Amino acid sequence: MLKYTLMLAIAVGVAGCGPKNGGGAGGDKMTTQAPGPTELAAYAGHAVYPANQTATNDLQTAAIVTSSRDTLKIYNFSGHALRNVEVWVNGAFVQHISGIPAQGSVSVKSSDLYNGLGKNFAGQKEPFSKVQLKTPDGFYNAWGPAAE
Repeated sequence: MLKYTLMLAIAVGVAGCGPKNGGGAGGDKMTTQAPGPTELAAYAGHAVYPANQTATNDLQTAAIVTSSRDTLKIYNFSGHALRNVEVWVNGAFVQHISGIPAQGSVSVKSSDLYNGLGKNFAGQKEPFSKVQLKTPDGFYNAWGPAAE
């Protein structure tokens, strides 16, 4: 437990570090493609929360919410890239992202997270309480979410 707390504290500490344009010499950040609200809501309408799977803590990822609550940053501390990822928030809101690079991060706008009824997370008043990642390899809890 101490290990996870320490990793989360490190993630919060480095959340504001680095270039603001998301780039860098190594290109260490990926951004999501920009599908429109209709496509995002349609994807969420067909996505099924993996309730029959138990989420594990085996993947070294952390979720950080910006102070304005408009962006969720997901950090991948593992040594391998994550591909074809569904980001689930509070077990109801989802967005598909193509990947998160090894030792890198991705940002997801709260207005791009939709539930099966077509509502986006930004329009709701609920807090970020649980962030989980569904990959082809499994279902994982992200450390946090913590506030930036």
